[in-house]
Amino acid sequence: MMTNLFSIFNPISSLLQMNMNWLSMFIIITLLMKMYWTKDSRITKMIYYVKNKINLDYKKMSKEKLPMILLMSLMGFILINNIFGLLPYIFTSTTHLVITMLMSMMMWISITMIMWTKNIKKTMTHMIPENTPMFLSPFMAIIELISSMIRPITLSVRLTANMMAGHMIINLISSTCEKMSDMKIIMITTMVQSMVMLLEIMVALIQAYVFTTLTLLYINETN
Repeated sequence: MMTNLFSIFNPISSLLQMNMNWLSMFIIITLLMKMYWTKDSRITKMIYYVKNKINLDYKKMSKEKLPMILLMSLMGFILINNIFGLLPYIFTSTTHLVITMLMSMMMWISITMIMWTKNIKKTMTHMIPENTPMFLSPFMAIIELISSMIRPITLSVRLTANMMAGHMIINLISSTCEKMSDMKIIMITTMVQSMVMLLEIMVALIQAYVFTTLTLLYINETN
């Protein structure tokens, strides 16, 4: 039984005492590249079907023609890390703010630079909503500025907190089973853990979709 609950999020490998667990992020290279497979499996066909559906939805949501490969690649990276992080002995990189904050800051800085270089006047007027009283305009501008600055924090913390909470719950249930001797209680606990695992799979899908959808909505504000 592990002495520290948060040790499951430790990126240091117990084999070489190095940060080798970060290599799990590159698992997508060996799984989704068509050149490595002679024929697409049913799972691969389902993945591409869902990808095409989401791609069409994002095209309808975007105000201008955007290169969807950026959003789809970002969603695929987050989704693969979330899903495979639920498997045994695979490190979940999205439970660390280092990764999620890096992704959110990258998108936020790009969007902010586009907003302030594409149309400065429109960006300034966007800071103050319509029909705002004159005496409230400075306060509204400050509030809008703060809300814009905390966007990368909310994006990264939302993803990290949701993934970390699920892993901690699964780990607590697993450590509880080790102390039990009654088979009936063990079976009930195993069923509960299986349902939590299914819930975590849905959370992994939803969080990847939410991250990219909010990013697309922030990009729409630049138009």
